Formats: sequence, structure tokens, C-alpha cells
Amino acid sequence: MSEYRIRNGIVLESICGRYVLISTEAARDECDYIRLIDPMVAFYWEMMENGLSVDEMAEKAAELFPDINRETVRNDIDDLITQLKDFGYLLKDDE
Repeated sequence: MSEYRIRNGIVLESICGRYVLISTEAARDECDYIRLIDPMVAFYWEMMENGLSVDEMAEKAAELFPDINRETVRNDIDDLITQLKDFGYLLKDDE
């Protein structure tokens, strides 16, 4: 099983310079209709949409932010995935 799976019907949008995750009709019963996210979460979300693994995302982030330890980045991504599963934007392992 993959490390995460995006729920069908979730889209990332930039509105007036702010990033939001929006649940379309297909996902609306499973999560908030709209959630404001910070640019770093949007950065990771775009990589998730492109199917990158957690290790690949950590590698890209470590390249962009060389002062941050790669293991710290990996742990932050794991925490983000857990949060996004709790919010309903990513499918939980049993879904």
C-alpha cells in the first residue's frame, strides 16, 4: 500500500495569494469544504498530486532548504500526512 492516497475530489487552489484545499462534491461529505493551508503544505500537496513518495518529497525539500536535516523533513512530511488523513483530504489506510 502507498504511503498516502489523495481522496478523489480534492483540489488545490490559490486565491488572492493564499492556498486552499477545496473538496468538490465527490469529497464534500468526507472533509471540510475548504481549508486554508500554508505555502509549504501546498508545496508538498503538489508533489503528492504528482505521485512522489515521501522519500522523494523529503529529498526535494532538503535540496531547497539545505540547512534543514533531511530526517527532520521526513518526519515533518509524515506528520503532515497524518494530519491530512485526519482532516479527510487523504484516505486513511483502511479506506
